[in-house]
Amino acid sequence: MNSIRSFSVAALLLLSAVTASAQVAKPATIWNSSPNYSASSRESSYNIDSVVIHTTEGTYSGAISWFKSTASGVSAHYVISPGGEITQMVADDDIAWHATYYNKRSIGIECAGYAGKSSTWTPELLDSLTKLVAFLCDSYDVEVVHPSTDAYDEPGDTFTKTGILSHGQIQPWNRTDPGPYFPWTSFLADVAALIAPGVPPPAPAGLSPDGGASASSPIALSWSPLDEFAVDTYYVQLDRWDGSAWIFYSETYPAGASTTMTFSTAGYYRFAVWAHNAAGWGPGSDYAEFYGLPAPPVPPAPTGLSPAGSISKWGPSVTFKWGAVPGADKYELYLQYYSGGSYKYYYAWTTTTASKVVWPSAKYTWYRWWVRAHNSTGWGPYSGGGSPSSGTGSAKFYFNK
Repeated sequence: MNSIRSFSVAALLLLSAVTASAQVAKPATIWNSSPNYSASSRESSYNIDSVVIHTTEGTYSGAISWFKSTASGVSAHYVISPGGEITQMVADDDIAWHATYYNKRSIGIECAGYAGKSSTWTPELLDSLTKLVAFLCDSYDVEVVHPSTDAYDEPGDTFTKTGILSHGQIQPWNRTDPGPYFPWTSFLADVAALIAPGVPPPAPAGLSPDGGASASSPIALSWSPLDEFAVDTYYVQLDRWDGSAWIFYSETYPAGASTTMTFSTAGYYRFAVWAHNAAGWGPGSDYAEFYGLPAPPVPPAPTGLSPAGSISKWGPSVTFKWGAVPGADKYELYLQYYSGGSYKYYYAWTTTTASKVVWPSAKYTWYRWWVRAHNSTGWGPYSGGGSPSSGTGSAKFYFNK
């Protein structure tokens, strides 16, 4: 194997050092109390196991004024301005009114701005939010994780996960904040770095395939895990030999203890891996080299959908099933329900198995659904030869709850 001599510009940005401190301190705050709260004595009365991040969908001053009005009936523990100023409006041990059924178990943080605007996430706001969330997670033993699911994935459309959550996970039917532009990966890494600074991990070893082995695309690139160094993510860089030099081909970030990559061009490849923990990024591994073959076509549309054929199903849940597609690594189930004279979007789930249990909330009405398969090349066509946008080719059933 060859030692690493170069690295892409994107990778250099990704692998910049994460600042760490010896202690987690509460950042400076301004106290401006809201009358909208439930007096409590958390954590003796209720365990705090979550931090919920919101966007104000308005200005910093506007949110503070709204939370101070008894007519609003809402509040949050903290509000952060675009410039990084933090106002605390409800004491941590009291219950703010910010996330319906999660109020008793969570701390609510409102970030001034809009879920649909990338400009909301200024460096100053993110810096203050990182320090505040690190303090809260350390103080109340909240795990520094962000679950990937939401309330639609759980019985009764009721979320139960813990950690650092988005408002949209708790109420996906009417909330999306903090929105698609929030930098979850780097944010979690920075929070963890403030809580548990230590020693960066060493260079990963045991890379496979290696030694000129042949591999068909897609291929699983793997290496020996570094669990003892509390690694939270890996970065993988793939290069291809063009006959005269190594050319950057692709990258994966973040990655787990292994990752799958697709090669659209046959040839000779090499890859290297970097590991990250709360203390920052460690050095890169030596390169592993192998021959790679092109990617397969996208998978065909799934068949054998159930329930289908306009049958009637009784609740409270419905188990959707379809035939497994060879080579598929995940599926998307797309569901619509009938209301007010037309079909409306309900939700779309991604699952790695050929089935999904759903608890529909719309009662005594028709549902229709499609499913499609994905492999390393991309998404295949929807079942039934149609699509949700056209409304054709669906499987249908009537839901009696």
